[in-house]
Amino acid sequence: MRPLVTVETLRGLGNQQQNGAVNMEAIQNATIETLKSSYANAAATACLALGHGKSERNESQAKRYAEELQARGVKPLEYFDAAEMGTFNGSGSV
Repeated sequence: MRPLVTVETLRGLGNQQQNGAVNMEAIQNATIETLKSSYANAAATACLALGHGKSERNESQAKRYAEELQARGVKPLEYFDAAEMGTFNGSGSV
């Protein structure tokens, strides 16, 4: 069984980068519900960010969450549907 990762752990997930790579261990240890909300928040932030860099970072982050969900056998929402449900700069965005 995977350990439970709290929202507080994921708040800075985007800041837990080493050499430009997101801390994949934190993503792999996150619950499915946390991954779903983080995916939605990263997608929303990517769509609403004014700067290209922030948009690109969050789009990449959303892709990582979606890949982890798929690896666990969970079909993530379509990207723009997730973005509509997410919160700009919400937990899990970068």
